[in-house]
Amino acid sequence: MKPYIGILIDSFWEAINNRVLWALLICWSILLAILAPFGYITERSFTLITADINNRAGLVEKIDQAAKGNGSKSVQAVVTQLDAAFVKRVQKSLKDDDIRVRSSELAEELNKALKSPDIYTEEAFPTAKKRKKLQPLIEMGPEERDEEDNEELNRKLMQLAFPLELAENFGERLSIGYAGFSFASLPFTRRTAREFLEPTILQFIVKFGLGVIAVFIAIIVTSPIIPDTFKSGSLHLLLSKPISRVLLYLSKFFGGTIFVLVNITYFLVGLFLIAGIRFEMWNPGLLYCIPLLVFVFVIFYSISGHIGLIWGNAIVCVVACMLFWFCCFCLGFARNNMRPFIEIFPQINKVAKIEDDVTAVTNLGEFQVWNSDFSVWQPAIASNGPGSQQRTFGPIYDEKRKKIFTKSFMQNPFGGGVFARSRAVNVIDLNNEEGSEPKSEPANEKEDEAESDSDVNTDVETDAGKEEGVEPSPNQEKSETTTSEQESEEPEEKPNESPAEAPEDDLEEEESLADQDRPTSIFEAQFKPHWNYDEGPEIPAQCFNLAEMNGDIVAICRSGFYRLDMEKLDTIEAGEKALFGLLKLTNLVGNAGFEKVTPDGFILSENSSPSVTAEGDAIVVHSKEKLDLLEYREGKFTITKSHSFPAEEEKDEDPTEDPQTVIRMNKNFCVMATEGQPLELFDRDLKPVGQIEWDEKREIKQMRWQPDSNRLSIVLHSGELLFLDCDSQEIGEYDLPLAELVTCINWTDTNTAWVGCRPDSVHLVDFSQDNVLESYTPESSIFGMIYDWAIKPLYTVLPKPAALDEAMLYLLTGKDTQSVTPGSGSIGATKMELSIWPPILSNLAFVAFILMLSCIHVARKEF
Repeated sequence: MKPYIGILIDSFWEAINNRVLWALLICWSILLAILAPFGYITERSFTLITADINNRAGLVEKIDQAAKGNGSKSVQAVVTQLDAAFVKRVQKSLKDDDIRVRSSELAEELNKALKSPDIYTEEAFPTAKKRKKLQPLIEMGPEERDEEDNEELNRKLMQLAFPLELAENFGERLSIGYAGFSFASLPFTRRTAREFLEPTILQFIVKFGLGVIAVFIAIIVTSPIIPDTFKSGSLHLLLSKPISRVLLYLSKFFGGTIFVLVNITYFLVGLFLIAGIRFEMWNPGLLYCIPLLVFVFVIFYSISGHIGLIWGNAIVCVVACMLFWFCCFCLGFARNNMRPFIEIFPQINKVAKIEDDVTAVTNLGEFQVWNSDFSVWQPAIASNGPGSQQRTFGPIYDEKRKKIFTKSFMQNPFGGGVFARSRAVNVIDLNNEEGSEPKSEPANEKEDEAESDSDVNTDVETDAGKEEGVEPSPNQEKSETTTSEQESEEPEEKPNESPAEAPEDDLEEEESLADQDRPTSIFEAQFKPHWNYDEGPEIPAQCFNLAEMNGDIVAICRSGFYRLDMEKLDTIEAGEKALFGLLKLTNLVGNAGFEKVTPDGFILSENSSPSVTAEGDAIVVHSKEKLDLLEYREGKFTITKSHSFPAEEEKDEDPTEDPQTVIRMNKNFCVMATEGQPLELFDRDLKPVGQIEWDEKREIKQMRWQPDSNRLSIVLHSGELLFLDCDSQEIGEYDLPLAELVTCINWTDTNTAWVGCRPDSVHLVDFSQDNVLESYTPESSIFGMIYDWAIKPLYTVLPKPAALDEAMLYLLTGKDTQSVTPGSGSIGATKMELSIWPPILSNLAFVAFILMLSCIHVARKEF
């Protein structure tokens, strides 16, 4: 082995003596020196910025009311410190649409008031003294407080006066700085930075700085090694010693990797130190990327070496590597861009049957209906607007009124918020869709309607900006009534037409109109909305979710709970239609349709996790300090149970830094799943029952109660379907009569459930009989067929150096899934599984195959 070790040592010194290597090391040193001054700067600051104005319209309205002497005393205490001219301008803006008060102006004026020593009075802020953070500042007195003390006190007092309108301040602001100078305030938290920005930025630097630039420079530098070694003159000299041609080739091949090894090690060690020192990000994944990047070089160098043996020309080696890279890039680009829209986004997140239609909501937030004519998912309604990932509330079906309520929002990439053109609820009236005229009620008469049991599904969100599935909710109550007025009504007879013939003609006309609305091709079915919808009342600001509770629709918001007043829906004037037959819900403009039903003083904090119970009769709310159970009776909420967690030292920390939590509760148990912690079990009185160990790598996507049992179904991001038996406190796996990976579950009764499977199929499964009752698997689109029959097979068989990016992301994050939407959190968010080992093994097999061909060529060729 000594000759071959000697060749490797010679290769090392050859790399060290290479001027290109030293030039590249100098370039890396300059780049590291440029990056070194960058870093996070945490400043102690209580001032407001534009991003701190959560609800501009609400803030303007409160200032106007306080200026008139209305509203709370705390708001009036703040408004009295504002400039009088500015307050008048705010009031004028409510009357004149041409005058607009921007969020930046509001922040600027409130910052001026921060310096005032006169905002606090015990009458205006009676609870302020009870807060540990405020008590010392209040006791100091106005004359003892300096400017910074006044800012801290006044900023927290403003938060008490405007809890929903202003983002909570924690005395610190995160910004990007350079050489100690701050130049960009960050509108997101360290958590968002850690989970998305830092790994992405590091991956970008490593991939393009080393995976592209360094690798191809190394290819250019090392391309002459194999051709020069196997020239006749030099080869004869080497083979004069008793050494193997094959081992000689392999020694030269792996000796050439030393050049890139030195470069990559030098740069990544430097980047590791900068990231740790400047960004407090001691990420060992950077060091783990060293062998991965060397492997990327080996993939390309195997092509270079093989071509060098055949052609004996360094330029041809480089050109061959460039062509190989281009082919791999095109294939990887097509696969990576098509995969989310074919495998990830279409996955079913919620599923329910409404009347005779099977409906579903995808990971992208698209509300769909199964089209049996063409075996595809058809859009239920027209899109709410362009964009990427959506968050969808509902659908919630009111069987009594035959109306569906839903609403989609666009996902805010940073901070987990959502936005849309309007907050109006989409109302689908199935009465109109069936061709019937809307029912009317005379002002002096009341019409009783018969109600029947309905299986209504609710979408229960567990944290702001995170998507959860549809849960079964309690059936609506039956009411048996008869109406003599309705029975006495007879259809009007037309001349020369018998009463029996009129309904038939009407039915034929309705059927012909329905046929005109049906899609006529599979392409049309994939894009044409199944239903029309009307815009109803606006959802209150900062809404967590819409849920069905005891027959009512409740909006769960930061400011509390709001019940949709169905009476206003029932008073729509008969026959009043807009374009295309849509109803004019003119009496529901704005959020007048929602009435507040929250206990006095109850506000959900930014880190709260609300969830409707399985029976739909209460809401359980988790916050950092406690659990609250609010029962819903006669249209009002009442706090009936509470559980306080052990007190922690009070700190000025962003609550979004806390581990994220999801809560599920039925009539006997409450289960709390916290990121990275064991599952906690409570009884109905919120008393701790026990803890169940949980592997944090088993990431939870969805949790649903199995009806009439104490089993909690758990869907993992990996596609497994588990259950937690709360009685025995054991975790098991369902026997599923399907070979597919599960994306969601929605129980219809104790033994039967709708199960969503990858990528976009739905099955009605009877777990007691281990049988599939119904299946809905859509036909592939043209793009789907191209992906399934061309892109995916080629990608599987051919080498894929770019696929190692996912392995790199795994090394940098330590997680084998990646959130599709940044800032959307880790529990319940749409995630993509990272393919780690398959690309490594397939590329390794490719390298082994090319090296084998090269070795056969070396052994058989006469030089």
